[in-house]
Amino acid sequence: QCAKGLSVLQETYSDLMALAHANLTQLELVKNQLSSLEFNRCQFVIEEQQRVLAAKSALESSDMNRLGELLFTSHQGLKALYEVSCTELDFLVDQAKAHQYVLGARMMGGGFGGCTINLIHKDHVGVFISEVNQQFESKFGHTPTAIEIALCNGTGFVENH
Repeated sequence: QCAKGLSVLQETYSDLMALAHANLTQLELVKNQLSSLEFNRCQFVIEEQQRVLAAKSALESSDMNRLGELLFTSHQGLKALYEVSCTELDFLVDQAKAHQYVLGARMMGGGFGGCTINLIHKDHVGVFISEVNQQFESKFGHTPTAIEIALCNGTGFVENH
């Protein structure tokens, strides 16, 4: 569907090398040449590329609130436009939205049942996991696996001694 969208876009914008390099105005101009499904998929990819760049900016300026908003928006796109979420993941993201100390959440991983990533204030991680595990088990009959991580400075070289 994305390949079709790129192909249609390239008929008008021959220098366009990737769908992620297109913008929504360009996509809107070729909308009538795409099915609604193809349009939605392309819209998600284009918007997600914009979100990635905005997330980079948010991280560089330590704007965790903005990063959280982008995570929530990304999940909505994955759910509604790309259609790769599922009931369980949507439930987890909705639970995250209900807590002020959770800045953002979205599905990640394999899709169709992968996992969510949550941006949670460090003082509330345990409470969030406990509450969500109870609510999830009550609704779905089993407990999700929570994996806590600590942020670091990213990748780098490690000296072998």
